[in-house]
Amino acid sequence: MIKTILLPYRYIALILPILLIYPHTAFAEIVTVNIEAIVDEVDIISDIPPNPLKGKIFPGDSIVGSYTYDTLTEDIRPLDNIRNTYKLTKPANIKIEVGGIKFQNDQNNFDEFTLHIQNDDINPLAPQRRRDSYILESRNNISDFQEIAVEHISLELYDNTGDAISTPDLTANPPNVKDWRDRQLDIRVCSITEFDEISCSNNQIRIFATVTNIEKDIPEVDFTISKEDALVGEDVTFNIVTDIPDNEIMALLI
Repeated sequence: MIKTILLPYRYIALILPILLIYPHTAFAEIVTVNIEAIVDEVDIISDIPPNPLKGKIFPGDSIVGSYTYDTLTEDIRPLDNIRNTYKLTKPANIKIEVGGIKFQNDQNNFDEFTLHIQNDDINPLAPQRRRDSYILESRNNISDFQEIAVEHISLELYDNTGDAISTPDLTANPPNVKDWRDRQLDIRVCSITEFDEISCSNNQIRIFATVTNIEKDIPEVDFTISKEDALVGEDVTFNIVTDIPDNEIMALLI
């Protein structure tokens, strides 16, 4: 987004550090998070009909992708102070690429695209402890590989110590991958002939992967000064490429 802001000359020294520091803060409402993973297993329930992914995705393959969400997305379970459920809508998305094949949520169908954040739930494996979880899940998806239907894409983070997060609130800060004991990426597909418009009826293929990196995508920040020599005492016009709201830029300078 390009913003043009007229500022007095005296603000030149102030605007530079603010623009450099600002992307690392939590002001942005639309957040994109980059993810990386390594395929652990390609689980094929049946080879009848033939596996459309055969020879395309293998254990050890690298996965890259991203997901986007709006921090103002409302919790649809506001009375639950342990687990928040956010029903995602545009511009939210999840995009995954592995083996030259792209998977992503259907931007025309957000019926089952949710983010669940759970803090200090009772851990059934150890009742004296609490469990944290962060689960991004999409059940309406598409792929650029026309021979398959994509039933399910999920990013699932679990920590049985309860130390990974301290709140189920949706913030601009993505999970720190080092804080989570279990880090899974799960993609479920089938041959297009086995898909009944809701789910894979038979012969499901599941791609299991371990998430190795989760990192916030920092928006680009750049600027130009319109006056050639920026004479002392004259106002300067900045063309700012950033997501920073105008009122927040001015509030930081005043």
